[in-house]
Amino acid sequence: MRMCIAKTQSEQMLDIRNQYTAKGGNEYTIDELVDFAISNHMWEIDVAGTKQQLAAQLRRALNGEEFTDPQGRKIRRNYAASVTRHGRQMFLWTDMPHASREHMKVSLYDNRRRIYGDCRRLKEYIDSYNQNYNSGEPIQMSFDFTRDLREAELATGKMKITQKTSPSVSVLPSQRFPVAAQGTISRRVISRP
Repeated sequence: MRMCIAKTQSEQMLDIRNQYTAKGGNEYTIDELVDFAISNHMWEIDVAGTKQQLAAQLRRALNGEEFTDPQGRKIRRNYAASVTRHGRQMFLWTDMPHASREHMKVSLYDNRRRIYGDCRRLKEYIDSYNQNYNSGEPIQMSFDFTRDLREAELATGKMKITQKTSPSVSVLPSQRFPVAAQGTISRRVISRP
């Protein structure tokens, strides 16, 4: 007797993408995947929901798919890049192993802009708290992640040490920054009075 194991929703969404790309397209928009799924009877609007629901599920599945690269890193597989087609701005998706350099450059810069936006908002929160509600020393935070990234690479063994390092290299970011020692956001656990 053969057992049939039901696929997860994410696996079903990735099947849609896999069948689409098998027909010759490594780059695609979410709308193209939605139309493909509906026209190939892989998704029924009246039973499974709306096109918007399918699009949201496809985005979640694409964002969540990972693979292990040759160096052993767990890497997100799919990347969207903002492009303009027919006078309309949209996101074009592809997976990293098939992505052109230009696609990845645009996608990574899009991600960097999002991170910058998050940092800008965090600075506004810190400034507002310090100026309006903080009765102690102002909370200060560094937005230069260079050392943090280097230390993370050293900690995971992904970076070769080519020069002598100072003793502070083995110190974790939460131990190095005075802000972290005061119990701010860079600590993993925030104790409340």
